[in-house]
Amino acid sequence: MTNIINPITALAFLHLDRLYILAGEGKVLRVFDHAENELVLSYGIFHSEPVHGIVCHGIGCAIEEKSHNITSCTAMVLLWGGKSISVLELHFMNDSTRDVHVKTLVPESVLPDRILHGCYYHENADESINDLTNPDFYLVTAHNELISLKIHGGPSGEPPHNVQTASAGPYSMLYSAHMITTATGRVLIAAGTFFGEIVVWSFKYGINPSATHHIFRGHQGSVFGVQISEEAKIGTVQRVLASCSDDRTIRTWDISETNNQLTPEEIQPTSESGFGATTSKADSVKCLATTMAHASRIWGVRFLHHKDDSWGLLSYGEDATAQTWILCPKPIRKASSLQASPLRFELRHQTTYRYHFGKSIWAAAIHNESTDSCLVSTGGADGRITSYHPKMKALGLHSQALSCQFTNEEAYARLPADPHLPNGSDTPVSMKQPQASAALIFDALKGDWKLSRTISDGLSSDPAGDFEGTAAFEPRKSSDKSCDAEYLYSENGEFTTIQGLKLKANRQYTWRYSKNQNIVTVYFVKTDGSEAVDYDFHTLGLGNLDTQSLENSRNAEPFEVTASGQHTCEADDYKVDYTFRMKSTSVIDQWTAKFTVCGPRKNYIAVSNYTRNDELCGDSESKESRVEVINPPNSPTDGRNAGN
Repeated sequence: MTNIINPITALAFLHLDRLYILAGEGKVLRVFDHAENELVLSYGIFHSEPVHGIVCHGIGCAIEEKSHNITSCTAMVLLWGGKSISVLELHFMNDSTRDVHVKTLVPESVLPDRILHGCYYHENADESINDLTNPDFYLVTAHNELISLKIHGGPSGEPPHNVQTASAGPYSMLYSAHMITTATGRVLIAAGTFFGEIVVWSFKYGINPSATHHIFRGHQGSVFGVQISEEAKIGTVQRVLASCSDDRTIRTWDISETNNQLTPEEIQPTSESGFGATTSKADSVKCLATTMAHASRIWGVRFLHHKDDSWGLLSYGEDATAQTWILCPKPIRKASSLQASPLRFELRHQTTYRYHFGKSIWAAAIHNESTDSCLVSTGGADGRITSYHPKMKALGLHSQALSCQFTNEEAYARLPADPHLPNGSDTPVSMKQPQASAALIFDALKGDWKLSRTISDGLSSDPAGDFEGTAAFEPRKSSDKSCDAEYLYSENGEFTTIQGLKLKANRQYTWRYSKNQNIVTVYFVKTDGSEAVDYDFHTLGLGNLDTQSLENSRNAEPFEVTASGQHTCEADDYKVDYTFRMKSTSVIDQWTAKFTVCGPRKNYIAVSNYTRNDELCGDSESKESRVEVINPPNSPTDGRNAGN
């Protein structure tokens, strides 16, 4: 028996007495304790549909009267996938068992149309209507209908829940939708259509309950994702809509004004499909900024922090990357010089995160921990969930550390024993070996290497040429208690520029392995001679050793394991791709590291080839013809001087 790796198709944070990540993996809901990096619940939801969306609402925590300790916490969770919905009540026990008890409030129910998004309707958000009428959740369908869901806790014989159509926006075929509950009790909906249009409308019980506020045109493809921001209290723009499309663009729109209502004539669809439709003057005014992004289709966008007139934005897509952006006003001098562009804002790219493998990130969730800390979680087709703190200095977000990673292998490894598995194994055979991939790679790097590096420049200020030398990974005691093993990496050699100038160069890094997170992280080393750890350079997103690779190793056939990482230095983006050639699961005979550096200050590619060298003789060449340079500016190393 083997388990199929299912993509992560839905993510949500739940903050009670501690932080949890809820993930939809196929038809199953998995709940992880974020701080402990531990799977606490795996629960089947639907019979055939994968979980495509999760909305959480924390109900509260029970406190023991004498000790004032929290004994349990409760949350209500709405899940949807295809036309199916379900609502659970989760009870998290705060005792030695750490059990999670599940109560089904709404068993799987099939609606007439496909569900695109859901939101919790805040209690007492609309005091003008009776609480018996006030729904618990709203859902928007693929034909732009708003469905209300009321869960009853009344006397026996009463239906456990009530589902009904509350309203409908302009008729459209939708690809995406997002909605929020405003402070005034209105439900604000953004609907992205198959034909490149975005409809913004709202609903509230009472006279003239629904109103259409905006119809935006400009995308040249289906709108795959839309996201409404929270309302800003200050600034010229109070609320922003972000959209992404098949046309590889991200667009942002000003939707601060929601008291207006379009006339029936303005709502009527254009004679065109929407693709290539002429952008109206009103649309141009409302469009704040647009940019090309990602190497392939963009599946979704999420807002991060907001500060003054600037907004943080996360995008993710088919290229398996997540990218951060800052939406900010154009400088006055820049705005005045671009008379042809009516856009008042611009989207500035910040960082590209490459923590997933293969194709597509399908889900993302954001948790704003404080005014200066934001936690991002992404889930991909590789079955991996990655959490990290994005670095955005303009918004006061300074941490960039990888927080944790969850994989399906780890999830299966923590499940109770299944008597139906062969040989009484508590996990499928194909899931057991990959757990040690980071440890195997880290251990196999120890020792001495021959190093050959070629640097090709894209800017005249960057050095180009060839570096020949040696490198070594030397174990040492770590000053970080969360680290399980540490190497001091040192390289020494000679760099020959394309002009023929020869330079002596050296470089040091610290490599650390964390067993708890199963990751390898590279750090800069201080240049004061202390060899102390400075700040983090990048984390290796290591692919697990698959079953075929293990089988190949038994047949003495070398196989490859790949990894990637990234680092941003001011406006320059560093991407590193590793390829390790394994002679067996514990022996690396050669490996490469390719650095691709892009930005206004640096633009070059450095390819480093390492081969195992167990009999180093040192450098026997004469030093008389060389210029002795220790850590020269813009030195041809893969590290700080090359990028900072």
